[in-house]
Amino acid sequence: MLTKTHGQFVQLNFQTNTDLIGIKPLMTHFLKMQMIFLRYLALRTPVTYAQLYGAVCHIDEMLPSWRPTSILDIGSGPGTAVWAASEIGESINEITCLDSESNFSKIGKEILKILFQTQLNCIGYLLI
Repeated sequence: MLTKTHGQFVQLNFQTNTDLIGIKPLMTHFLKMQMIFLRYLALRTPVTYAQLYGAVCHIDEMLPSWRPTSILDIGSGPGTAVWAASEIGESINEITCLDSESNFSKIGKEILKILFQTQLNCIGYLLI
């Protein structure tokens, strides 16, 4: 047995839709930003890694005794430069990454934890 009349359901539905009008642009913006983030990860990150890995390997050839102990990566995205540096960076024990995008900070932290596991004293991934 229904306890609400058809008119009450229509009024409730109208009120709910009215409340969602302010949320819809916010959700659209959020989903758009998520898609931009995922596209960047899929398309740009591998290319950036390849370039940075090449640079790190070249530095390693030129200065074989240079072993950095810390990295400061400004505008780090998901930490791509740190991934490349980790190829020669057994001596790295402190990493600080700065980025303005929270999605990059979240995934960057997780990737760096996996990459370096427990060998680091400090992993800082800060929003700027």
